[in-house]
Amino acid sequence: MPVWCHIDNYPPILRTLFRDASRVRQEDLALLEHCNGTTLSELKRDTGLSEEDIRESMNRLEAAYLVRRKLRGGVQVFIRNDLEAQDMDREEALRAAVRRVLHSYGPLTIEEVLIRIPVGQEEVERALDAMVSSGEITRDFVTPVFAPPVHPQGRP
Repeated sequence: MPVWCHIDNYPPILRTLFRDASRVRQEDLALLEHCNGTTLSELKRDTGLSEEDIRESMNRLEAAYLVRRKLRGGVQVFIRNDLEAQDMDREEALRAAVRRVLHSYGPLTIEEVLIRIPVGQEEVERALDAMVSSGEITRDFVTPVFAPPVHPQGRP
């Protein structure tokens, strides 16, 4: 299922935090050469591989951020990842992700941050501590106060 992601987050932040190229095999890289807007059926036809083998290879290639899925006329196709691979320090990428999550959803508990950024808890805690130390965020007991809606003419 397609999801939305701001282009500023995809290559530098998400790729840095979640990329796993450790499982990519040589045969996966050979399959990558066929990913130029190609459907699963076309990959089967062009390579002679089974659907299961193609799906497993594509999972490894996607985990390595080497291939992406797009929709072409309502049909899912595979393309080589053409988004610029910007290198970013992992700690910097994590702080950027935490910053965006807190900006959008905060205040949050550590558990709520981990739901949105599924990396190790210790790693997130280090990022949060560094951000508190730098004054970028605060750690406090925050009680949300929900005021009654204000009438457009200023009356409750």
